[in-house]
Amino acid sequence: DRFYVDTLKTFLQTGVTGIWNDINEPASNYMPQAIYDFGGQKRTDRQARNLYALNNVRLTRRAMLELRPNERPFILARSGYAGSQRYNANWSGDSLSTFDSLRVSIQNSLHMAISGMLLFGHDIGGFLGTPDPELFTRWFEFASFNPYFRNHAVNTSGPSEPWVYGEPYTSIIRSAIEERYRLLPYFYTLMEEASRTAAPILAPLYFHFPSDSECYRQDDSFLIGDSLLVAPVHTAGANSRRVYLPAGSDWYEQGTDRRYTGGRYLTVAAPLEHIPVFVRAGAIIPRQAVRQYVSEPIADDAIRLDIYPGANRVQRLYEDDGISYGFRQGDFRRTRLSMVWQATSARLSIMPEAGRRHRPDQGWRIRFHDQAQRPVAVTIDGQPIGEAATMAELLGGTTARWFYDPSRRRVLVHYVGDTRSPVTIALQMP
Repeated sequence: DRFYVDTLKTFLQTGVTGIWNDINEPASNYMPQAIYDFGGQKRTDRQARNLYALNNVRLTRRAMLELRPNERPFILARSGYAGSQRYNANWSGDSLSTFDSLRVSIQNSLHMAISGMLLFGHDIGGFLGTPDPELFTRWFEFASFNPYFRNHAVNTSGPSEPWVYGEPYTSIIRSAIEERYRLLPYFYTLMEEASRTAAPILAPLYFHFPSDSECYRQDDSFLIGDSLLVAPVHTAGANSRRVYLPAGSDWYEQGTDRRYTGGRYLTVAAPLEHIPVFVRAGAIIPRQAVRQYVSEPIADDAIRLDIYPGANRVQRLYEDDGISYGFRQGDFRRTRLSMVWQATSARLSIMPEAGRRHRPDQGWRIRFHDQAQRPVAVTIDGQPIGEAATMAELLGGTTARWFYDPSRRRVLVHYVGDTRSPVTIALQMP
């Protein structure tokens, strides 16, 4: 153990901050003559091979923490065992570049999620072979909603960069990647919750809707949290997708804001540039502006909230520095977002719940979806705020404003506040 840890620490001192433990099973299928040393005790391959990968990543993590004790390690491993989810991310291995393999990868994500392997993903486009532009694009659309996200292929395959096929594929793939970056506050909140509760970020429909027997038949769609239903397209040449919406809630088609009753199948348009996504009625989805990388400083770092009418709802938003263990000493922020819908009003409460990480100038950009009528007034803590005459005025202003977009049936509210103070935003409807 000590030799491996010290050797790896020497390597890490060159500046490496992430480790990929590939072929750590070991790779040979069965080695009857192999003898493993487990704390001075000899173990055969049959006894020890599954534990080998677990101990491999455990020691890798130890080495990284000994060298940089206040930096969260990143480890990717090909193999593991029960418990290795505490140490590393995994991916599905050497998949084929086929639509059948894409279909199996969706199923694989569901199986790994309910098996406790929460930071999991795939080689986008498949590892073995060269995908055609359609398959490559569809795989990117699916993978952008997986907890672990990367494209990778064997060195005998064709190039696998997102831009290799040119237009329109480059723009479609860029759009999928950008949507993932917008959703990172939602993903990150779910990941922090998973670290405490082991609840999967990506889950089968029945995980959140166990009383709907039809959900147990669905193995090619999934939920992100309990609010986003994703239905990847996994058939060559398809321009539509049959989707099942769980009973017990209404659902909004993302993009069009069409509302559907749950407990039904429907067929929706799914051209190449579109992956069907549905939002649970009542959902509060935290977002951010697009970034080119997670820590990129940008001018507009306001928190976005997409809010959909439905049952009263509470959603948490979790934030920390994303790198250190400062959250253990309270350097984080957990915000409670609660929404109450009534016949002539809608009320959003934003309340600090835990942590000492605060910002006195936090921007908020809030979109209330499916609002058929223009509000009579919008208030913050009971005080009316001004209505912007145009969208440009709303976007360019620095004071609290609201704007009604009748073409999209949305009410937009922008304001800047101190995250240490609770605030209530209310729409007064006719």
